[in-house]
Amino acid sequence: MTLKTYVVSRALLTIPMIILLFTFVFFIVRILPGDPAALHFEKAVDPEVLASFRHRLGLDLDPLTQYITYLFGIPRGDFGLSMQDFTPISEHIAIRFPATLELTIYSMLFAVLFGVALGVRSSKKYDTVEDHSIRFFGI
Repeated sequence: MTLKTYVVSRALLTIPMIILLFTFVFFIVRILPGDPAALHFEKAVDPEVLASFRHRLGLDLDPLTQYITYLFGIPRGDFGLSMQDFTPISEHIAIRFPATLELTIYSMLFAVLFGVALGVRSSKKYDTVEDHSIRFFGI
């Protein structure tokens, strides 16, 4: 097996893994006790208001239809509506994405710079206390 076929096969295996992850998250959220629509309101509410709220969130559909809608909406960036303020979840993600990207870049930069420097140092001092310490704390 060449490196190219290995990388392609691994990349293709991520697709079912991601679908499995989305499926797991969807059904874990659905089996939690309580009605998400009823939990949104602090006190007892009129059944018509509750039904309207459930319809707005798509909770009045059967679970299979909800799942298919959820799964086919994800590639379009449609993650549903926030239950707190009814804005699209993709907007919440877009607002927080720059900070997440910044943290990711800085942490990767830190890890690569210190990892390479400590790896070179450890290889020069092979099988010494310093080498063992670097490997122990590097993990």
